[in-house]
Amino acid sequence: SLKSNELQTVQRNAEKIHILLNQIVEFNENDSSCLFIPTATSLVDLTKDVWSSFNQAFIDKQISARFVSEDIDYIFMVDKLQIESAIQNLLSNSLKFTPTGGSILMSVAISEETTDMIYVDIKVEDSGCGISESELTKIFNRYYMAPSGQIYNLGGSGLGLNIVKTIVERHKGKIWAESELGKGSCFTIRLSTLKADSFILKSAGDSEESLHNLS
Repeated sequence: SLKSNELQTVQRNAEKIHILLNQIVEFNENDSSCLFIPTATSLVDLTKDVWSSFNQAFIDKQISARFVSEDIDYIFMVDKLQIESAIQNLLSNSLKFTPTGGSILMSVAISEETTDMIYVDIKVEDSGCGISESELTKIFNRYYMAPSGQIYNLGGSGLGLNIVKTIVERHKGKIWAESELGKGSCFTIRLSTLKADSFILKSAGDSEESLHNLS
């Protein structure tokens, strides 16, 4: 039933939060030995799963929600729990600061491909209240509170953008924000992988995965 499915979703999220909180308790920005468990992951599938968990919240707030993605043939080695939590944080912030009837778009796309590397951008764009230019330079600082009272690093159940940035950088990635006050925001997480160190999803025939010199 619908209620049963919702309860199962709550339970799964609670289990993830429990594990993550245990990691955060031990978190120290100068501690490079923080627990890191890489898993072969499809960024499209991971992102879509997180997006789907917000469906009811979008409906409740009458948000025009859209998810778009490219076909990405490469599998990334990431700590799934940490990257899921980073994406959840961005979506939670967008939902919080986007008014009823607003819009949120999430996209997953290859931003660059070289002979050796693949770069993928995970974007969350919203029509929310936006962030001023002066605040944009500070929102990833630890415990930063915007003058408007929007708490970017302590509010709600989010991890805080400082910890999200630390998670992304632990994956040798980048995160940044573009915004205009009163017109919405766009947050981007960019992750990369060496082609020679990646699983490749074969597009022809069955959905077969081949190991390609995985380190």
